[in-house]
Amino acid sequence: MLRKYVAFVSILLAPELIWGATYGVVSGFVREASSGEFMSYVNVYLEDGSLGATSNKDGYYVITGIKPGKYTLICSMIGYKEERVEIIVEAGRNIRRDFALKYEPLQLGQVEVTGERERFEHEVDVGVKRMDMQKIKQVPGFVEQDLFRSLTMLPGVVSISDYSSALYIRGGTMDQNLILLDGVTVYNPYHLLGFYSTFILEALKGAELYTGGFPARYGGAISSVLDVEMKAGNSEKITGYADVGLLTSKAVIEGPLPFGLKGSWLVSGRRTYIDAVTWTIDKLFIPETSYMHIYLPYHFYDLQAKVNWDASDRSRFTLSGFFGDDVLKIGELMGSDSNRLDFNWGNGILGLRWRYVFTPKLFSILAFNVTRYRVKTFIKEDSSEFLLNSSIGELSVRWGLSWFPAPEHSMEYGLEAKAVETANYWEDLDTIWFNKRDTFALAAFYIQDKWEPLPWWVFEAGLRGEYFSNGNYFRINPRLGVKYRPLADLAIKAGAGLYNQYLYIPYPRDEMMLKMPIQFFQQWVPADSRYPPLQSMLFTLGAEYKLPKNIDLSLELYYKDLENLREANLFSDIGPFPDTGSITLGKGYSYGVEFLAKYASSWVGYSFSVTKYKFGDSDWFYPVHDTRHNLNLSFALPLGKGWDLTSAWVFSSGFPFTGQIGWYQYVDEYGNISWQPISGRRGGVRYPPYHRLDAGFAKSFKLFKKYDCQFYLQVLNVYAAKNVLYYNYYFDYETGITRREPFYMLPFPVPSFGIRGTF
Repeated sequence: MLRKYVAFVSILLAPELIWGATYGVVSGFVREASSGEFMSYVNVYLEDGSLGATSNKDGYYVITGIKPGKYTLICSMIGYKEERVEIIVEAGRNIRRDFALKYEPLQLGQVEVTGERERFEHEVDVGVKRMDMQKIKQVPGFVEQDLFRSLTMLPGVVSISDYSSALYIRGGTMDQNLILLDGVTVYNPYHLLGFYSTFILEALKGAELYTGGFPARYGGAISSVLDVEMKAGNSEKITGYADVGLLTSKAVIEGPLPFGLKGSWLVSGRRTYIDAVTWTIDKLFIPETSYMHIYLPYHFYDLQAKVNWDASDRSRFTLSGFFGDDVLKIGELMGSDSNRLDFNWGNGILGLRWRYVFTPKLFSILAFNVTRYRVKTFIKEDSSEFLLNSSIGELSVRWGLSWFPAPEHSMEYGLEAKAVETANYWEDLDTIWFNKRDTFALAAFYIQDKWEPLPWWVFEAGLRGEYFSNGNYFRINPRLGVKYRPLADLAIKAGAGLYNQYLYIPYPRDEMMLKMPIQFFQQWVPADSRYPPLQSMLFTLGAEYKLPKNIDLSLELYYKDLENLREANLFSDIGPFPDTGSITLGKGYSYGVEFLAKYASSWVGYSFSVTKYKFGDSDWFYPVHDTRHNLNLSFALPLGKGWDLTSAWVFSSGFPFTGQIGWYQYVDEYGNISWQPISGRRGGVRYPPYHRLDAGFAKSFKLFKKYDCQFYLQVLNVYAAKNVLYYNYYFDYETGITRREPFYMLPFPVPSFGIRGTF
């Protein structure tokens, strides 16, 4: 094994040794001076314009193939002061030059090439949508702004109701998305029964959403990848942020490592006080003798933390973690001391990464990750007790290599191994109906090459191999992306890929998911010998065009083919599990077109899409998340004197549902007669169109003439749109006609306010 490893590394480094004997190399990291955060897509180039590079996601850049001589090395990005340094390049010599850019007010014409421009010219970016903190924060939210609800403002991303922040992307369901926080899988990042996500925005650096054509380094999902990155923490000084809102408060503190160590740390926390607010109102305004009380013993909390230690110029260790829980405890249910409801669910992740730079053109990241999600429900009513537990845990190790063999080539290699455990337990009336614990393994390798043979061509080809122990499945997934720039400001791009997924949630694909809290059904089930892995094939064709004055236009068309989908009947047998429940295999397809126009921090997005599913011998139908037209408008407008306005307007054509067309009389064994509904074609009718306007106002001011603060007011559903969640059907005995009553989502404006500030 040692000889094979040495041979592999020798083969890998052989071209570099030959190349390096003739030319020189300059490399390093780019940081922000005030915080020490690594900066992505910063332009680093030689003044004569002969060679250049951009920093990657880790802030690392490398310029190879430099002829010996004296040069001026320039580092620039719009909004920051340009840095210049003189270098002398010698054949076979590697030069390390790090940069710390200082913020500078934007001046037109100051910088010719921005980070956006570099991505446009050197990245394929098929189906990639990037969200920085400024864009996320301009979308008003309920109680506070939310990452997932901001993503639903992008074309191709659908949310099925006001009560859920789950993402449905290009015809896929919520369980078909891979969600990563600092490279660690997060299985169900939702609070308040799915109302919004668990991530603390102010502790995040940004997010990348791959709605199609995601690279070979990602696997285990067939619809999308959401890669969320936490801030590294301020390595220059101790700073903080605090936000006191109507129902939640949060804080972020960051700073450099103590004792002279080189590095940074960050700690952030959040807690809701729904329990305290409702208890206070109950005690102050509602008499104890009243039968109507509003006290709700519910709260949730989150804790995010990260520590970075630079052991040397080549070696960096990062430890990051996230922990969050929702807690609902009702000791007196239905007015009786013998009744009780306990409902808890939450996530916990821990990741350790070691980044090491072997040579300027070769560095690796070795990661050890642990993640766990669990749901625990306990109900006691008189003498009966009900217990339902469900959990999923994962232990993984990942080793990735990034290699820059030549100016036109950048390559990635990687190995990954996971041990996954799922557990489900159901006990009722002292009878254990279900008790199953599964452990299985997943191993993967990947290789990817980005090649720029000419300035106007970019190719990105990858291959991913995966082995899943449950059923002994081995799958090879090819990936390909191409970008061509016929004009300086116009790019044509295309991508294709094959994807497999080995864990899924087999809930029904109909309107029942709109009516029930999603957490009760977040039970992950693995593929096995009877149920093969989920599979999708995705094709994408798109174009980008850059207009003057920072206006960007993009258009993408896609087609997705879905195989081996699952649907469970939750009310047959003992539940949605392969050994006991009724699970049906299915297939589907989705196609559509997406348009996005961006100007500064505002954008307009439109998408047209069609999604169809088919399970077993049933007919093709439109699932609950199929919607033809989606229009999203998000605007940020400074009003002057410290006032800012943010707004978001959403319109979508109606979601499908199964309508009721009549009734029939049912006679039971005792002769009792009841009326039972007759359902029409599945997904055959649609709800009315959905539309909503949200707005937010913020006033900036100085607290004690020292601290930058903001008072904010946000209002959801400004004009009180009545959007239908579902219909209740009933039989009118006087007329013999079936009637229905709508149940609305948020039929009135919902305000929230608070104060936030930095120190």
